Amino acid sequence: MSVRVAVVDPLPLCRRGVAAALGELGHAVDSPDDVVRWLDDVDQAVVLGLSRDFGWDVLAELHERRPALPILVLIDKPDIRSYVQAVRGGAASAVARTCSPAELQRAFVALLDGQSLLPVDVVRSLATDERAVDMPSEQERSWLRQLADGGTVAELAKSVGYSERMMFRHLRELYGRMSARNRTEALMYARDRGWI
Repeated sequence: MSVRVAVVDPLPLCRRGVAAALGELGHAVDSPDDVVRWLDDVDQAVVLGLSRDFGWDVLAELHERRPALPILVLIDKPDIRSYVQAVRGGAASAVARTCSPAELQRAFVALLDGQSLLPVDVVRSLATDERAVDMPSEQERSWLRQLADGGTVAELAKSVGYSERMMFRHLRELYGRMSARNRTEALMYARDRGWI
């Protein structure tokens, strides 16, 4: 089955390599500047590169708009926490950015078949009752406390010197690390753990 795929990555060489690997499988590959807008016309699959400073907000927005969208992410730092964060953030599958073309192809074919190829330790971490979440930083805990006390995101942003949009991004990332779907779940989880 041939599909249309959006490849989003800050590294042009990586985009071209992914496009070539998926092209070998017969897929049509696009590299849209705005993948969210691309989804208005095409609803197939997305390969998204994630790094410390790139892609996490795009992943959250894609997942929010199209929860069932098959998303394969390329992880810069392939540790258990990054994999878990990516899956909990909306990715259906993940591979290390340094994977071979054959590994990428295998993961993508599995994704289209409704399966996910993840390292065993990641699956075990996802399957445990205790979430693979480190305690949020003191600053993040103070954000949660302020929200729990009835503060708004706008007030929080002003108090820490961020724009409201940036504050929403930071909170969305924090909620994703906590495996919370929204503020209420994050606050309940934080209270249960004694973080607030």
